[in-house]
This record gives sequence, C-alpha cells and structure tokens, in this order.
Amino acid sequence: MKHFSYFILILLSLFACRKKNTTATPDANKSDLIASAYNENLYFSELKPLLADSLTVADSTRVVDGYVQEWLRTRVLLHTISDKAQSSPDIDRLVEDYRNGLLLQKYKKEMAYTPVDTAIAPAQIKAAYDSLQEVFASPYTMVEADFLAVSTAWRDMAQVQKLWNDTKNPQNLEAFAQKNAEGFFVKKWLSLDELASKLPKGTLRESSLSPNKSFTAKSKEVNYFIRINAMQKKGEKMSLEAATPQVKSVIIQKRKIAAWDAVVNATYQKELQAGRISLNK
Repeated sequence: MKHFSYFILILLSLFACRKKNTTATPDANKSDLIASAYNENLYFSELKPLLADSLTVADSTRVVDGYVQEWLRTRVLLHTISDKAQSSPDIDRLVEDYRNGLLLQKYKKEMAYTPVDTAIAPAQIKAAYDSLQEVFASPYTMVEADFLAVSTAWRDMAQVQKLWNDTKNPQNLEAFAQKNAEGFFVKKWLSLDELASKLPKGTLRESSLSPNKSFTAKSKEVNYFIRINAMQKKGEKMSLEAATPQVKSVIIQKRKIAAWDAVVNATYQKELQAGRISLNK
C-alpha cells in the first residue's frame, strides 16, 4: 500500500507539471493508468475533477487512494455477481426494464415543461369542484381576509381608518395602498397561520374570530387593519372560493396528463400505420 501511495504522489507531481505545461501531448494520459480490473482501465486523468486546487498533496493522495480502492472493490463485486447471474435470464430483462423506466421518466419530465393551456373558465372550475367536492376538506382553518399594513410614521391615520371603513368604494383604499402601504390584499383566502405570520405574535386567536369581524393591531413600526370576511374551519368542506387554487392545480395536472396521452397515442398510431409494429389477432 505504501508503494501505491508513492505511485499516486508521482502522478500528482506529473499532473501539477502538466497543468503548467500547456504543450502536453494528447497521448500524455497513456502513462496515467492507475488501476485495471477485468479488461476495464481507470486512468489518473479521470480523477482530476476530484482534486481541488485547495487540497494539499497529502489530502489529494487520500482522495485518490480512496476512490481507486472503491472502484476496484465495486468491479470485483460486479464481476462476481455477473458470473453468478449469467445463468439467470431474468437479469437482462430487469436491466432493460430499469433502463426503459428511466428513459420514460426522463421524457415525462421534459413533457412536464411543455406549455399547456392555463386559461380556466369559471364554469370549468365549478364543474371540477362539483365532481371532486368530497376531496376538498380543509386541511387547516382558512379565512378570506382583507389586510392593510401602514407605517406608524404615516401622518394622517384618521384618513387611513376612513378609507378602510369605506367598503362601498374599495378602489380608493386600493389606490392609497399601492402608493403607501407596507402590505395589502383584499378578499384573499389563506390559512390562519399565514395570516398570523403577518401580524405581531399573539394577535390572532381562532377562538375570537368570526365572519364579518374587523379589528386592528399595532407594532412599534406598523399599524395593521384586518377584516375577516369568511371562515373555513379545519375538516369542513372547503367553499368553491377557498378551493379554487387547488381546483385549478387539478385541472392543469389533468391537462398535462391528457397532453402526454395524446403524444403517446399519436406516436403509436403512426408506427402502427407504418407497419413498424403490429397486432396479431
């Protein structure tokens, strides 16, 4: 083993010299043979990616030594298993099935990035929701809320309160929020935890919430205005509005599956008509 480590040190030195010598010949790696196993060769040049410039010679030696030992042990095991498995016709079939599975998986991944129509009409959402309604039990308490966050440094908080209370003219609040708010949304469905994360700790308690409830909260830097328009408790059937994002995801996923099936079927029919595949009935 000491002789082997000494051999690695020599190769490391040669490698370092070659990095400096840009005129090295293309056949230089013929002298880099570092290990052989069953007509398969491992060259030192193949290990170069393992050797970072920051490694010391001693560390590089350990890296190379470890890799080579593992490479040899793996070849011994594969050779032993291969010899024992030669009498088993199932091995080739398993290897082929595994390879085919990887190819199909890779192609399906590529297909996943193929654009599909993401425009979904309200009627389509309603139809999908009705057909899958039993699936949409709320996994957590959700609320449809209005939310406004304004810096405590704002000079006219009475104006903000007036805009917030004027639910008949929401466009005025939105125009103000777009220019001056720290955070803002209206009629947005989100989990109670998501809403709580936007407020000072301990502000939001489920037991004190109810639909059509409006309240305020304050931190050192921010004034918060919150209005709960509707609630969906954990385990209850989600309303159409609350379930809409999930329904859309289901519809898009179905479209992707349909696109994949269409590609498979079109290719199948093409090959069948060309006579490259056949059905013997």
